[in-house]
Amino acid sequence: MLPVIGAAGATASMAGMTRSQEDGLLGVLIEYGPIILIASILLVTASLALRRPLAAVPALAAGAMLYWGMYAQSSYPVMYLTVVAGFAGWLATYLWTRAEKSPLTPSD
Repeated sequence: MLPVIGAAGATASMAGMTRSQEDGLLGVLIEYGPIILIASILLVTASLALRRPLAAVPALAAGAMLYWGMYAQSSYPVMYLTVVAGFAGWLATYLWTRAEKSPLTPSD
């Protein structure tokens, strides 16, 4: 849930870059979007690393892509593509952690 809130905050932040101060929830998301996204990246990474510690590497990479796409550039197409790629990376990592047998996981 937190990644979705972070993504919404980032989108609102990008849209709000040319506007003055916003009120209500949108204003909160614009102001705290980067912090929410960083917290989301750390929480998703931790949750995936609990199953497989090696999963922290692709999870952090996908999170870094999300952050870069949302806050380090100003192109909307690039932002949307990096959001899709970042969430796809998290989904692929999640599915990898759910797999029963993996060549990278020691057997019992």
